[in-house]
Amino acid sequence: MSCWLIFLNIILLSGRSESWSAREVIHQFNHYQRLQLNIYLDCNDVALQIGQEVPNLFVNSTAEKMKILGRLSSHSLIIACFKDSTRNRTLNGVKELLWGLQYLPMLFVVESNMDFYFQQVLSYGFIHVLALNFMNRSLYTYKPYPKVEVHQIKDMQTFYELTKLRNLQGQVVRTSVETMTPRCFRYRNRHGQLVYAGYMYRMVKEFIKTYNGTEEHVFGYVDTIPYKEGLAALKNGEIDMMPRIMHSLEWYYFYRSHILYNIKTYIMVPWAEPLPKSLYFIQPFRSTVWITIIVSFVYASIVIWWIRFRQQGNSSLSQSFMDVLQLLFLLPVSKIWHFNMGTHQVVSFIVLFVVGFMLTNLYTAQLSK
Repeated sequence: MSCWLIFLNIILLSGRSESWSAREVIHQFNHYQRLQLNIYLDCNDVALQIGQEVPNLFVNSTAEKMKILGRLSSHSLIIACFKDSTRNRTLNGVKELLWGLQYLPMLFVVESNMDFYFQQVLSYGFIHVLALNFMNRSLYTYKPYPKVEVHQIKDMQTFYELTKLRNLQGQVVRTSVETMTPRCFRYRNRHGQLVYAGYMYRMVKEFIKTYNGTEEHVFGYVDTIPYKEGLAALKNGEIDMMPRIMHSLEWYYFYRSHILYNIKTYIMVPWAEPLPKSLYFIQPFRSTVWITIIVSFVYASIVIWWIRFRQQGNSSLSQSFMDVLQLLFLLPVSKIWHFNMGTHQVVSFIVLFVVGFMLTNLYTAQLSK
């Protein structure tokens, strides 16, 4: 009996890997990606089993055009049901619905001719697309580069691996190189070679290099592309990336990326009272500085006292302390200047000069910290 149960389980599991239902695919999308909304487009006449894990919204492509961006949750799944007679209308409906959110996952419920749908969705910029053949319950996706390749899906992990952008396979990426300093500019180096630079251009170039694309320049010899011509080229798909700040887009041609602005900007941040300036002077005087000062002071005093005692036979330790203290504060000794004094004053001057040099650098280093 147990052998028969194991055999039946194997049959069921193997059958499940080849046959899919729309509800099962939607459930796995909602579970693994934690989506918040399912949007059904033109699915009113299609017999689908609708789950209730997340809210569902039914949209018709014949009604007024609507966009998800700014109105509904961007964590949504798009389920589009296609018929041969209305597939172009439904595709346009998906395009309008996902304006600015082309990266969202999509499930197409189709009847046949997978290649047509994948060629179309690539032209619209849709990458994460699953197509369920409603007739034989097979599930498909595609790899866009270097050419469209349709792959049958047996598990969702395969779908995530196939649709993850890793390699453009030399796909041409068209970008403008107009002069928009400091975002993009060009110059000739000492060898006469034309060099392109700029912080926005570098971001575009690094993207193309990282994902193994082929850089192609559009309007390469134009210093500044006229605004209307640039918008028209973007609308017609002649330019893929543009290292330029586009201010007035009217939200009709395309959806721009969030880019870095290297311009004069004011930022409001919490601000505390400034620290007193005396703190910057007192703070570096830590225990190491004070120990160095005391040791050098004692050492110089003892050396001067010993030299005087050897030369004169008598010497006052307190007088030596006072002389060293005067030199420490850069004050002349009360009797005579240091350059006219004897050996003991020259030695004390050298010792204190070296120690003072070390202390100054120690103080500066701690202040910079």
